[in-house]
Amino acid sequence: NILSHTRKISLVTLTMPVYYTAPGLILPGKLVEVRDTTETWRGLVTGVNVDVQNNAGELTATQTLEIERHH
Repeated sequence: NILSHTRKISLVTLTMPVYYTAPGLILPGKLVEVRDTTETWRGLVTGVNVDVQNNAGELTATQTLEIERHH
């Protein structure tokens, strides 16, 4: 039965800046394409955590994405 075939699923954590232009803040439910050093793959964002730092009045924001990847 083809419906019973399963593929490996992994959760990948990726940290990146929150850009003021595209892509900006990436929300859960979005499909993303990740260009790794050896391959390009797609996944579903299942969670996001945003961290904002104030360094002498200069704000920087990073987002940590949890991405569901099917192999």
